[in-house]
Amino acid sequence: MTVSVTCESSVARATCGSRLRLSRKLPRLLTLTCGVLLCVLPYGFSGKRETTRSLHTPWLLHPIFLGVKALGTSLAICGEELQTSTSMASVIVPRGRGLLLFLSVTVIVLLILRAFTNISFGEGSVFGSRRSTEIKMLTYNIWFSDEKMRERMEALGEIVEDLEPDLLTFQEVTRDNLAVLREQRWFSRYHLVPWPPDLAKEGKSHFVVILSSFPVERWEVYTLKTSPRNRTLVVAEPKSFTSSAEVVFVIATTHLAYSGYNTKLREEQLRESVKIISAYDNVCVMGDLNIQDKVDGDVVLPSPWIDAWLSISGNSESNGYTWDRNKTPFASVLKSTVNSISYQIRLDRVLCKLSDFKVKEMRIVGDKVTKSGVRPSDHFGLFTVIELVQKTEHKHDNSKKLQTDSEVYFNRPAGWEKLIKQ
Repeated sequence: MTVSVTCESSVARATCGSRLRLSRKLPRLLTLTCGVLLCVLPYGFSGKRETTRSLHTPWLLHPIFLGVKALGTSLAICGEELQTSTSMASVIVPRGRGLLLFLSVTVIVLLILRAFTNISFGEGSVFGSRRSTEIKMLTYNIWFSDEKMRERMEALGEIVEDLEPDLLTFQEVTRDNLAVLREQRWFSRYHLVPWPPDLAKEGKSHFVVILSSFPVERWEVYTLKTSPRNRTLVVAEPKSFTSSAEVVFVIATTHLAYSGYNTKLREEQLRESVKIISAYDNVCVMGDLNIQDKVDGDVVLPSPWIDAWLSISGNSESNGYTWDRNKTPFASVLKSTVNSISYQIRLDRVLCKLSDFKVKEMRIVGDKVTKSGVRPSDHFGLFTVIELVQKTEHKHDNSKKLQTDSEVYFNRPAGWEKLIKQ
């Protein structure tokens, strides 16, 4: 009978001891979990940063600080527990606990390093780079209208996920449509330029942005001197996309003055934009340039600049329309008179100066209804692929003829003045 009582007492003590150890572990495990989550939270679960500069903002550092603080609290709890268990000689510290702490500290340190250095763990990073010989680009005027805005942005997201471009340039971006785009899964794979605080400072109703699947080394926003509405040229230099680390490619986007009566102003803005970026060997400026052939005529580019659409055999002005009033389903566009000069027009362009690349492919996108049942915008998008070429390979035909002009100008058609609405 005495032995039975002793055994029952041992079982009870063991059960109580297990519950006690579990109650001690729970605060530590919860604190560790919170620490890790708080450090990971600023980056989302895609493991990719929004842009290089945005990591140094206070809203991003605060969660990291809380995460480190939580980790420190966890280590303190473990230290107290270890000291208590040693003095009482009643608990043996498992080896797994030390391993867990080591791994947690390692994760936190790596995440902090990523916040203050160029180390990245996502696509295009030191780990798992996907450099190739091609660069895929998409430019799109996504339209600032509120008409079916959310549905249109979802349709735009379908196009992006289907094409998987390395670079995107958007015009007529608003805070509202940008917010909807940021909710979509694909957005976290890109670095946004300019970064959000700079966009907030602009105070404009709409603006232009660049999205890069690789981290951006340098970028700049130029306010065009010839623009009464403070139109800008955004220029970005991403980290090397290609297998050749020596080749640098620069992307730029802008949104020039609209309407036929602004033809002179539009010409000056394009001339200024090209002049700003002409120092680069490999550069493309793309976007809604609002070129209207009936008043602007042919855009004459200085050599070796090319119009990417016209550089491809079989392409012409008549099959490159990016705005077609006959196809638009949007009521607000049909009521508008802004683009009434021409029902079909090649408003959007991709202009390039390429030393180490050639235009491989270019096509119009968004001219058909997507799976969402709507078109993304009143404009169509332009998808362009350029590829790295060998030094001995012929790069591209400089469009229609070799041009020796030093600046961009419009070769306007006869009678263009009569078409301008005063």
